[in-house]
Amino acid sequence: MSRHVHLFPLTEHVLWFAPQGLKNSIEQLEDVQETFNFRFTAFKILQSSTPSDPSLKDKWNELQAMINLVDCCRKDVLAKIQGLLGRADTLRDLLVLELSMWQDRQRRACLGDVCDTSLQQLEKWYTESAEDLFRLLWLLRTLDELRQKITYEGDPLPLQLCQLKQRLQEQMSCLLKSAFVVEIQPKMPFPSRRPLLLKTSNKFSVRVRLLVKLMDQDHKMEVKMEIDRDSANLVGFRRFNILPSNTKTMVKDRPQVEGLVCDFSHIVRAW
Repeated sequence: MSRHVHLFPLTEHVLWFAPQGLKNSIEQLEDVQETFNFRFTAFKILQSSTPSDPSLKDKWNELQAMINLVDCCRKDVLAKIQGLLGRADTLRDLLVLELSMWQDRQRRACLGDVCDTSLQQLEKWYTESAEDLFRLLWLLRTLDELRQKITYEGDPLPLQLCQLKQRLQEQMSCLLKSAFVVEIQPKMPFPSRRPLLLKTSNKFSVRVRLLVKLMDQDHKMEVKMEIDRDSANLVGFRRFNILPSNTKTMVKDRPQVEGLVCDFSHIVRAW
């Protein structure tokens, strides 16, 4: 009997990071910066009109205190981003582990074992994780806009923002690459045929799926199937023809087909 234990029921509420708290901190930082800008502008006007005003020194000290507060808020935001990226790393590792367990069940199902090969839950986790990463990318861009409005000596944003963006983009790339799976292994169009049992000169089909179920309606997402250039030198190599095209457009939630998928349905084993 097939047995599968999910790792996530005990961990998803602890590790699933929502950047809402970070969004609130950035909004607080924006409010502090706007207040500083207003007071600094008023200070410059007063300084140019009445340079001997005795209150200028106190106002300058107030501005220094405010820029210190801006610096404190920026460091707090950066620390939260570091924490979120660390939790995202942990979450991605758990997702990859869950995916490897699914791949093991798929292999056993190809051999005739009765296994749950549904991708619905994995797709939900992958999509939510990607959504959070894209939200975090948007917040980093917002933070960069705040940096452009105010900078000062010792400002932590110029250097750390660049590093954090690079780390986030690497995480997004790793997540999307692992989310691309072969949902249905090569299979001939005969009910009695198991997957991966292919006859020469007979066509077979394969379905690929992106577990990150996000799609830009203004841009097509295409999948291109290619044969390794050096595969002819491998022991046991077989030649395949991909008809009529090796490029397909991914479609979201077709009738009776869930997910963001595309089918290559006219592949022929030549020899």
